[in-house]
Amino acid sequence: MEQKPAPRHNVELNFEFKRSYGRQTVLASVKNISLTGAFVSTDQPLRPSEKISVFLNVSGRSRKVAAKVVWVSEKGAGVQFQPFNNRDIQIVDDIIYYATEKTQSTRSLLDSILKRVA
Repeated sequence: MEQKPAPRHNVELNFEFKRSYGRQTVLASVKNISLTGAFVSTDQPLRPSEKISVFLNVSGRSRKVAAKVVWVSEKGAGVQFQPFNNRDIQIVDDIIYYATEKTQSTRSLLDSILKRVA
């Protein structure tokens, strides 16, 4: 049975990650995200199958979520989340919710301003 990919949400978020063997965190920009993974852009080169720890923050909560690099291109890398428990999944879901709500709220605000000006 073919498994459908999780719906992707275009976002503009930043997070930090750390390689499994690294001590320092590195900044990455998230271009789109789903419950199962994300497309990230970073100055640091990533390799397919490399394991990283992603540090996600939302509403004052922070979680470290394991991820694996599944593909790499010139523009960035695709990472697959490897949640340890339901709290890991929940924070990704919350990030999607807040990021899409913020975008929709901004869009609604701009629409209402433009309607008043027109």
